[in-house]
Amino acid sequence: MYEYQLTIGLNDRITKKQRFTIAEAHDKLNRILLNHFKIYAFTMIDCVGCYKHDNGEIVQEPSIRIEIATDEDETKKIELLIKAIKHKRMFNQESVMIKVSEPNITFR
Repeated sequence: MYEYQLTIGLNDRITKKQRFTIAEAHDKLNRILLNHFKIYAFTMIDCVGCYKHDNGEIVQEPSIRIEIATDEDETKKIELLIKAIKHKRMFNQESVMIKVSEPNITFR
């Protein structure tokens, strides 16, 4: 089993302002995951990201973590998903935090 965790900030990389409400972001992510990438099971968790820019500015931003567990290696699909999320029409992000692991996951 493969587990992917993606953490996506909601602030635009240029304006540093939140472009979408959390509910709008959930809707956008639901549509792209379900309809475009055919990922049928995932969990979204609202969180806050914090980071320090090279210029010393500290930023906290609303973020969403997506957890995906699949039987198959979906790395190529996840890489395309990250490119879509970073695109200016989606969330216009500089980066997306990603964690990939092969834990022992069971559903009971």
